[in-house]
Amino acid sequence: MTDAERALRGEIARTCLAMGDKRINQGTSGNVSVRWGEGLLITPSGLAYETMAPEDIIYLEMDGTAHGPHAPSSEWRFHRDIMRERPDLNAIVHAHPAYCTGVSILNEDIPAVHYMIAAAGGSTVRCAPYATYGTEELSKNALAALEGRNACLLANHGLIACGPSLPKALWLAVEMETLAQQYVIAKSAGDPVVLSDTEIGVVIEKFKSYGPRRKDEAAAEPAKTAKPVRGAKPAKAAAPARAAKTAEPLKAATSTVTAAPAKAAKPAKSSAPAKAAKTAKAAEPAKATKPAKAVEPAKAAKPTKAAAPARAAKSTKAAEPAKAVKSAKAAEPAKAAKPAKAAEPAKAAKTAKAAEPEKAATPTKAAETAKPAKSSPRRRAAARRATGTTRRAKG
Repeated sequence: MTDAERALRGEIARTCLAMGDKRINQGTSGNVSVRWGEGLLITPSGLAYETMAPEDIIYLEMDGTAHGPHAPSSEWRFHRDIMRERPDLNAIVHAHPAYCTGVSILNEDIPAVHYMIAAAGGSTVRCAPYATYGTEELSKNALAALEGRNACLLANHGLIACGPSLPKALWLAVEMETLAQQYVIAKSAGDPVVLSDTEIGVVIEKFKSYGPRRKDEAAAEPAKTAKPVRGAKPAKAAAPARAAKTAEPLKAATSTVTAAPAKAAKPAKSSAPAKAAKTAKAAEPAKATKPAKAVEPAKAAKPTKAAAPARAAKSTKAAEPAKAVKSAKAAEPAKAAKPAKAAEPAKAAKTAKAAEPEKAATPTKAAETAKPAKSSPRRRAAARRATGTTRRAKG
């Protein structure tokens, strides 16, 4: 006996004990088999699981020849036939769990009352017709009920659960007992709602990688699931990038507030008085930069309107007052920024009072009275010519 075979025999003995621990079997009524070489290893008949050793496990050839110190299980026939007809299955667990056996006594299939039925391979867990245990008829009935399935009920008998490995076969047996218990509870409360075949088909696809795995199988799994995680990292990294983009307009807004006084000097291209004002006040660029120290540019911007009428009133005495008023407002930002140094609300209020439109109206009246001065040179010239001719006529 090789080490691998001894290990597998020991696993069979431990599985028999586990059936009792998981309460899916009583006494020695259940049996277990695993594919091995050209035949299978199967539990002996009538031997208590607590006393079972690796040497007690029977090797059974496909022709039914048994090798070992005991007779093989009385159900060896359907174990052998399932292994022969289903090469995709390598392990079989047969037990008499209470709820599965209870449903089998009703000779009913278990419907898709829960999606976990997909673990059995279809939308139902079929119930094979009754036949005496250990007979060929029972084996044929079991094979028919297992077509396209990994589990079935045996009418008035128990459960068969199969899998690619012994741990998965035992896991499926426990899941089928749980499903049968849920079905019985639901029936006792009313009419169970059954899931559609389409939905079970979706779950079957998802279950292809579902169920218990060995440590080496589970260790290989994170490499497959790591791809979505790597793809999700750029999404997390993009959040700071978006924050940086949104921060740029804020910086631009603050810079435009401080730069506004410099741009406001452009309208001074209009008239000659405007040029004079531009040259006179162009010598104060340093003062214009001082308002950048003000923390509240919005409050500092208010006094600029107030300062314009005050300067405009002085400049209205020059030629073309109307244009001077416009240029004074355009060229004034450097001086208008001075109130920004004094951030006190009281002083800002005083300058605000000076900005009342009624006081600013006085320059416009002065401009109206000054308008005749524009047309008087022509009239005086005409008058002089007229007086000259009259004097010459008199002389």
